[in-house]
Amino acid sequence: MAGSQPPLRGQHHETRRDRRPRPHPIGTFGGSLRPLSAADLATAVVRAVVQRSGVDPDQIEDVVFAQSYANSEAPCIGRWAALNAGLPVDVPGLQIDRRCGGGLQAVVAAAMMVQSGAADVVITCGVESMSNMGLGPVPAVRKLFKRTGLTFDDMARVEINEAFAVQVLAARHGTGTRTTSSTCAGRVSRWATPSGPPACAS
Repeated sequence: MAGSQPPLRGQHHETRRDRRPRPHPIGTFGGSLRPLSAADLATAVVRAVVQRSGVDPDQIEDVVFAQSYANSEAPCIGRWAALNAGLPVDVPGLQIDRRCGGGLQAVVAAAMMVQSGAADVVITCGVESMSNMGLGPVPAVRKLFKRTGLTFDDMARVEINEAFAVQVLAARHGTGTRTTSSTCAGRVSRWATPSGPPACAS
């Protein structure tokens, strides 16, 4: 039609192959997925998405992953997972960190890419291996009790300083303590026995 402009990239909604979310298993702490790192889990997700959706890997334009505890073994986990999953080397990837809201933020970022026309096909996910996160206080407390002969019954108060509820639950489970208090902003009670980095837990 005279005077019409070609549609902007990203406006071809009917051509998008699969916009449905693909939920993946959430393992129990220290369960069967424990040997797998966050990078391994991310790689498995990318491969599964490509296989189940049937999308041509050459059409994937970005891989957006959220991870709150990055490490030097898999820096920029979106890019790392894309390469490890066998996507073309020219497919970029990025990492987002918004703590507990990271997974949702990754979805939002990918959606904005498509809505703005910056990309048509984006893989997005949030990934973390809680079983492989820092729970140093658990073995440290066990070792301390073994060396000193003390137990939690000898403590007037036990305090766990962790920023996330899952960390608190894991530490309580791992140490076997039932009653704990929490601290905020590094304020530690003089009567408490802190276990972990100063933060805030509920």
